[in-house]
Amino acid sequence: MKRQWQSCEVQQYRGHNQASLPASRQDLINPQAWGHSFIYLPDKNRLILQTGDLQLSSDDLGATWTKTSSPPRRHLTSLGNGKVLARAWTIEKRLISDDYGETWRPFAPVPPVPGLKLVFSMGPDLVDTDPATGKVVRLAESVDRHIRLSTDGGLTWPTSIKAPWSAETVLVRAGNGDIVAATRTSNRYGYVEATGTNMPDAKKVTYDKWRTGTGFDFYCGFGVHVSKDNGRTWSPIKQLYMHGRHHASPVLMPNNDLVMTYVVRLGYDDTPEGLPQYGIEAVVSHNHGQTWKLDHRYVLDKWLGEWEDRPGGKVKLMAPNETYTVLLRDGSLMTSFERGVQDPDAGYHRILKLIHWRTDRAKRE
Repeated sequence: MKRQWQSCEVQQYRGHNQASLPASRQDLINPQAWGHSFIYLPDKNRLILQTGDLQLSSDDLGATWTKTSSPPRRHLTSLGNGKVLARAWTIEKRLISDDYGETWRPFAPVPPVPGLKLVFSMGPDLVDTDPATGKVVRLAESVDRHIRLSTDGGLTWPTSIKAPWSAETVLVRAGNGDIVAATRTSNRYGYVEATGTNMPDAKKVTYDKWRTGTGFDFYCGFGVHVSKDNGRTWSPIKQLYMHGRHHASPVLMPNNDLVMTYVVRLGYDDTPEGLPQYGIEAVVSHNHGQTWKLDHRYVLDKWLGEWEDRPGGKVKLMAPNETYTVLLRDGSLMTSFERGVQDPDAGYHRILKLIHWRTDRAKRE
């Protein structure tokens, strides 16, 4: 199927001012399930986007997409040479493809974590390769409060190390060799900062529970830990946002900058009509994740929500879920995310959207 790219702009904050950067966007499909995965295979110049039991692939950077049916899975990881590793969110097994995601076969079980009934991870695994041969020598994945390592391409995971985070953590190897972990943080502190009051019992606050998402999910923030010894020990957290911004996706750039996109669920003032505003943003680190240029953040997209009556009260719709960002061959970035739309005929539904963009430091052809 053919899809048109439409011109758009990415806004960059520069102190109290803003600059507009040229970009392009594409509204892709209605997701078949909550959540998606998005990766880029540079040796094939292939994009793979997967949601539910539907997979889309493109070998021309999104000009055309091919649909294939596949087993439901999440968390795609490119191992190079046509190999792609995948694991389901709730199914305790991994799948592997040897042909750039065309076909899949069972690969290995997902080992348990002591004390946990469900092994939850988010985002692609961290892949370390031999600089001389390009062979994968180590995989690292974040699973709840642990980081675990594989030296046989994901077949076994014998090393598990206790980590200082709780869940929804994504790993990236910085240009200086450090590992940077972008992690979601507690909603309790975010709620206090956002409201100026102590966090109430969610069961007793039906209106606010519906208003902001299940429980007080939207009040979570995120920050980063840094490890200088391959994940064995970690720095204290560097809190970037206390509330309303999370689900980060970090990428290492050719100039060793780190670019990190994330969702905005509570970050903008409501409109005078009381409608919420959501968005997708990005921040950059020029020193391997030690500090981040929050005053120079990028706004990739921003949209209004709507109210809808539900049995528990009025619900704010159209909030983003996940975002994934990939680095393309030419140094540009492509970011995927889910957002809600209100259609006069179809009613409320979700779409997957892509933004093709560059940072202000990226070389332009």
